[in-house]
Amino acid sequence: MIVDANKYSSSKWGFQLAIILLFVRMPVLSIWIFQEYYWEISDIFRITFRIAIEGSLILLLIYSFLHDLLRNKLNRPQIITFILVSFLLIYITIVIISNWGENALKQVNLKNLKLASYYGIYYIIGYFLIKGEIGTKWVKQILFAGLALMTLQIIIFYNFNTFSIDYENAQQKGYIHLSLGDSYAIWSILTLSIIKRKNRFIFYLITLLFLFLLSSRGAFYCYLLAAPFLARTNKQGFISFLPILILGIVILSFSFIIYDHRMFPFVYGSDLSLQFRITILKTNLPDILKNWFLGDYCGYLRYDPPANNYLHNILSIWRQFGLIPMVLTLTLIMLSFLDVRSHFTGNKPETIKFIIIALFIYLLSATVFAKGYNYVQLFLIFGFIGSGITNYKFLSPKNPIESHSNNNQ
Repeated sequence: MIVDANKYSSSKWGFQLAIILLFVRMPVLSIWIFQEYYWEISDIFRITFRIAIEGSLILLLIYSFLHDLLRNKLNRPQIITFILVSFLLIYITIVIISNWGENALKQVNLKNLKLASYYGIYYIIGYFLIKGEIGTKWVKQILFAGLALMTLQIIIFYNFNTFSIDYENAQQKGYIHLSLGDSYAIWSILTLSIIKRKNRFIFYLITLLFLFLLSSRGAFYCYLLAAPFLARTNKQGFISFLPILILGIVILSFSFIIYDHRMFPFVYGSDLSLQFRITILKTNLPDILKNWFLGDYCGYLRYDPPANNYLHNILSIWRQFGLIPMVLTLTLIMLSFLDVRSHFTGNKPETIKFIIIALFIYLLSATVFAKGYNYVQLFLIFGFIGSGITNYKFLSPKNPIESHSNNNQ
């Protein structure tokens, strides 16, 4: 007798909490970002909302996960993943606390402790995200509502004269397009999973357009990498790739029409952001070699701009926290890859398979090429581990509950 995890209230409850928490963390947070940056809404509203709503959801989600953990509802790959993630978080926390004595680092340390906590939160969200019925009516409604809210914000704040959102006109300065673009891409992938296959490409192109309007190059081009997978799921052969080819031609043509648009300066070799990232890499890379085991926590702060910034790729984990966290992260990525590969031939629902594979492509490419150690969303795919691995003996997903049930037959 195989016990369906969805029959357990903790899994259903956890799935609902995960969807709602993602809604708060992405569509709702996107609205807050626009309102705060453009109209200087008092921080008290955001803080109260986060403590009352987001904080409560997080506590309930952690409780649901502990319920599964203590009742042996995690299969072997999930247990291994939990141990690796826990050790990684503990190690990172120790590194942060051990550097607490530096007055100049206090603000950075507080931010990094918050990041470490969100590593765990996103891991738990990923764990529950694939345990429920993503195609049910209420989930579809919340997914479409969230995407509609984020899209409406883009339309409201978009300047069609400059072909961009005027971030520079915001009351507060910051790289707000990065979080907005990433949230829009991830939420779009979740929404794409419930779209019928024959309509999925059209919907994908529409969301790609709005992601372009957000002017977040990392999110846009990583989202573009998911296109071949979308073509594969469409099951229409070469014809499925035609929209990608057409889209590429349109984008390239657009880049020659609008010379100074921030999405295309690399075409002309004038990408200031890329030049900054290369400078950061060249300046900070020797520090990894000098401190290859323990890392050099926040050592980039001693350099002059633009090198006084973290590496915008996966090497930032090594540079910041040392070799052990880097090895643990790569191990988790490899386990995720094995799990994703098994989904191509597995018997999971199509919506779940789409989410797992598409998010893996997007989140991993973002981590490797565009994001740094602060990219907490990567841990979503670590939560997926154990949902599909079936052909690796040391990762046999046999559930303790199943064994107990079989012994009672």
